[in-house]
Amino acid sequence: MHVSPFFGMDFTYVARFNRPGERLHLSWSLEKRDSKTEQVQHFKAFVVLDSKEVTQVNLLKVLLDFPLMTWKVVFSIHWQALLLWWKGVPVVTHPKYANKGNN
Repeated sequence: MHVSPFFGMDFTYVARFNRPGERLHLSWSLEKRDSKTEQVQHFKAFVVLDSKEVTQVNLLKVLLDFPLMTWKVVFSIHWQALLLWWKGVPVVTHPKYANKGNN
């Protein structure tokens, strides 16, 4: 799965989470086998979510508290990608497009 242009497709994405209850713990990691066939973690993200009842009032509170959250997330992802690119981190082309124009 080609999720990021900064990671190749030879990585494994691992999602871990507990049984949902009052709190939900989620973690995602990006792992790859090294030369010794040992799994090595290259990236990890973690979030803890509190359970809330879905009501009109709670939904309205979320919309009012985070009106531009989607735009903020999209901007932040692209900003971090720009910083990585600026630092010279190589961009990995999706294999589907890697040989385009080389026919």
